[in-house]
Amino acid sequence: MTKKLLLPLCIAVGLSACGGGGSSTSSSPAVQDKGNYLAVTPTIKQGVGVTLDWNQVRGADYYKLLRYRGTSLRLTSEEVASHLTGTSMKLDLDLVDMDAATADYELLACDRSNYCFVQSAKFRLKNLEQTVGRVKTHISRYDSDNVRFGKAVAWQQDYLVINTVDDSKGIAEIYSAQADGQYQVDKSLWQKTYLRTADAHTTRANQIVTAGRSFDDFFLAAATEPTESGKTEAFVHMAKAMDIQNNGQTERWLQGHTAPRGPVADSYGAALASSGEDGGMIVMGHPTKNTSGEVSFYNFKALHFPAAPDNAMKTIPAPSQFTIKRPDGLAVDAQFGASVAIAKDEVMVIGAPMDSLLKGTASEIAHGGAVYVYRKALSPRNYNEMWQLEATLSLPDGYTKENSGFGSSVVINKQANLILVGAPGIDRVLTYKYDEQRGFWSKIDDISPVKASAGQKFGSQLALSDKGFLAVSAPLAPWRGFGFHTSADTLERGGDLDGAVYIYRLNNYGNRDYVSEGAITGDSVSGVKEEFGASLKFKPGTNTLAVGAPGHPSDPELDWSDRSWPKAGAVYIF
Repeated sequence: MTKKLLLPLCIAVGLSACGGGGSSTSSSPAVQDKGNYLAVTPTIKQGVGVTLDWNQVRGADYYKLLRYRGTSLRLTSEEVASHLTGTSMKLDLDLVDMDAATADYELLACDRSNYCFVQSAKFRLKNLEQTVGRVKTHISRYDSDNVRFGKAVAWQQDYLVINTVDDSKGIAEIYSAQADGQYQVDKSLWQKTYLRTADAHTTRANQIVTAGRSFDDFFLAAATEPTESGKTEAFVHMAKAMDIQNNGQTERWLQGHTAPRGPVADSYGAALASSGEDGGMIVMGHPTKNTSGEVSFYNFKALHFPAAPDNAMKTIPAPSQFTIKRPDGLAVDAQFGASVAIAKDEVMVIGAPMDSLLKGTASEIAHGGAVYVYRKALSPRNYNEMWQLEATLSLPDGYTKENSGFGSSVVINKQANLILVGAPGIDRVLTYKYDEQRGFWSKIDDISPVKASAGQKFGSQLALSDKGFLAVSAPLAPWRGFGFHTSADTLERGGDLDGAVYIYRLNNYGNRDYVSEGAITGDSVSGVKEEFGASLKFKPGTNTLAVGAPGHPSDPELDWSDRSWPKAGAVYIF
């Protein structure tokens, strides 16, 4: 998509760039030129997107779609699609297009000499909220009374993985987009994905991460805890794609692989991370283990140590699990491992939101929070030398530090040179960038909500797209009404603390150059805390965002906004 500014003296593109009028309609009337006209009809389909249909123009070799957005300075023109053939197109909108409802569109008919000789009237898109995908649990309400579907979400390429709870001891299930654009349980993988716990008690996945580029190399980890009282063990259930003999045929199935476990009292597996597509390890945070917290990493690919002595192991086969050496002097209740992130299997980020600052001094700040950055050693001789502490990040002066929650959430970009840290106690997200030449991390900016509301816990969850979009959840945001909000003026205070997700565009990944795109909110069912934004994940390589709302109360068989099934849960796809 290209972008340009329309100067006061228009440079004409055929008839279009000086296109007249500011009036907009939901579909365009005919515009006459040399006996031809061009009329566009937009159609909004639930969960699918926008389809544009138009009439064939005599003499046209192709068509071009433009979009006009008003700014405080001038009108911005974008070429949305060029060299369109035929008389229809699917207009894909994502978080880049949050203000699409207030933009004007125009279609041009052009000949092979690139002269655009007919233009449609400008038109606007309406009811864009209908393009949002909505996913509910497929199970019957009688299989469980406390599903909390959407508590954990993850993507593995085109597959959407969501937690589930039912009497068959389900952990997670795989959804894929159907022909109508809606996400449903993938029936083709139903038999080939056995993601169940062997335990007699019911468990719920609170975290899910994946790795791999296709179903053939799919690896999944789901951290679960028991939902029945009296049960004391938490598990991280892991599954991998493997060859299975089925009726004499070799097939690729996603099967249970292993299940590391630990006491619930250790918050075992409370945080998970992987490097994604090419990752070979799962990072697991246990924030109350051994009082201060602990982090371990599980390798499902072999570890190689070329620098090891000849009499030592140069390769450790998969699977293997090891513990990260904790920093010295952690506070007794630091919650080291409350959040974890990893990029390229080379840089690991660990949050300790209850760690103390200025330890051992008269100015010690209890629960100020810290984030520890580890880098993989270039030539480790063994697993104990793999990860070296590189930096400790904390809130700079000028912020309220005690109980800031700094480190409650962390995320790192794929290039491993940008870290974002949530501090929900003060409604802030801080950004840190790595200077490769000088070899250190420095704070470059802080991000605050589009509209302030004390105590909305902005920064509780973070998600970063491969294209530089940041999603930040605020689970106690009080805004009401479903939809996209590109202006703080449209965020109205409601009666329930349903939560919101704020969207930011990080141009060049930081450098004080972020742009607020707005906020998105859920259905705001009266009398229910929907917990919109309890989980967030971007689909790899896109700006498509899955948002979990485990408190959503509607029965899958009934209207989306009914309230008959408390804590059934839901997932929105923007």
